[in-house]
Amino acid sequence: MKEKTWKGGSSRSETGIIARKILILISLCKQKGALSY
Repeated sequence: MKEKTWKGGSSRSETGIIARKILILISLCKQKGALSY
């Protein structure tokens, strides 16, 4: 059980980091789009 909980926690942190990177990329794309228009 401990291994499962640890794996779940690590995967959660990884998905959170990925989500943050996606949000940053989206914000950058929006800024670039605003500048291009």
